[in-house]
Amino acid sequence: MKTKVFFLPLLIATAITLVGFRTNGQNASKLKPEHFDFSGKVGGLGSEGASVTHQGGNTFVVTLGHAPTHNTWPNKLNCYIKQAAKDVALRLIVKFDSGTRDYAFNEYFQSYSYDRITWHPIQWHQNRDTSPKCDTLDFPAFTADSVWIGTQVPYSHKDHLVWLTEQSNNPNCSMAAIGKSQGGTYFYRLTITGHKSKVPANKRWGIYFGSQHPGEHNAHRRMQGMVDFLLGDSGQTLLENTICHFVFYMSPDAPAKGWYRVAADGKDLNRTFSITGPNPKTQPQEAYLVQQDLERIVRTETGLDAVWSVHTWPGLVDIGVRGANPRETTQLGGWQRLAKLIKRFDGAKLIKPVYLAKPEAIDDVMWAGGPAKRHGASAYLCEGGGSITSEYDNRLSGWIIMKALNSFYNKPKQP
Repeated sequence: MKTKVFFLPLLIATAITLVGFRTNGQNASKLKPEHFDFSGKVGGLGSEGASVTHQGGNTFVVTLGHAPTHNTWPNKLNCYIKQAAKDVALRLIVKFDSGTRDYAFNEYFQSYSYDRITWHPIQWHQNRDTSPKCDTLDFPAFTADSVWIGTQVPYSHKDHLVWLTEQSNNPNCSMAAIGKSQGGTYFYRLTITGHKSKVPANKRWGIYFGSQHPGEHNAHRRMQGMVDFLLGDSGQTLLENTICHFVFYMSPDAPAKGWYRVAADGKDLNRTFSITGPNPKTQPQEAYLVQQDLERIVRTETGLDAVWSVHTWPGLVDIGVRGANPRETTQLGGWQRLAKLIKRFDGAKLIKPVYLAKPEAIDDVMWAGGPAKRHGASAYLCEGGGSITSEYDNRLSGWIIMKALNSFYNKPKQP
């Protein structure tokens, strides 16, 4: 009798385990390599050159391709599982044989979604320091047959255009086509200012926000939060006293390709500013068109007073001052006052203390340092935030920055 009692729990556990193996096997047999789509055609998230093989069970191996002209820069892991994902606890082993720590595919967390609206973060087993050539993701059992997978909190250019169109319906917004990319895709600038503002255009402060690296989606989410603030009930002072310009994508073709920092010609887009002015012979097509558009802003009545170059790197949001506009310093109190305002409003602790960059860290070809030198604008390199895993907190970080700017630009400028 004692023997039977002793073995009963073991028999039950064994039976449950066998059932589990059988279920896993059935689900895994439904998911096949041909169900993985890296083309970016559905939803705008892809990874050029990626391939996938089935290792057995629920385990698949993805080998990544590389950025144009850079065989040590992996394209990001973005894909769409078309069908057969439901109930599969997927294990992805991701490889890039030429990988190094710099720009590694596992520098940031990944996310998955069933609708490209709600994203769930997934962390790598290792990291770029310990294993830049190979790393693993373990997903919980999916609850739908179709799944998108992407880097950070993904934001495709296709989804951006839908969002951009929605914003442009607001009477305080306007949308301007900057031009076409090397791949033939139009990209745009969103401009926001109070359409009922009584402040003349020449007394409004001109602020420019741009994201140069197309694979840094947390930066795009931060900029969405900035727009959230401007178009909400709290942004009236900014609407009254400023004209804010936003360029989310300098390389609109990139998310569907998994390109992290580049456009089709392989040039790092944050190192494409021309201090002598737009030049189609020396700049990538996208950078030339964006700088040409920036020069148009400079020539308006309002002009250009401040530039924010918005990026990510690991950790919290990290803002370095790359240039100080003397007029802002004299009339508003300068970057030190802004730094205090950001600290005051950052109850969520998402932003590090703002700091003044060392002169040797300011590069004329970058889109913070270059405009500061060419146009005398205040310039902020708004980095970090790569460790913030939710869309809400990424957008909140941008909202906090704009709340501080709302207090900073609390009066019209004196030309």
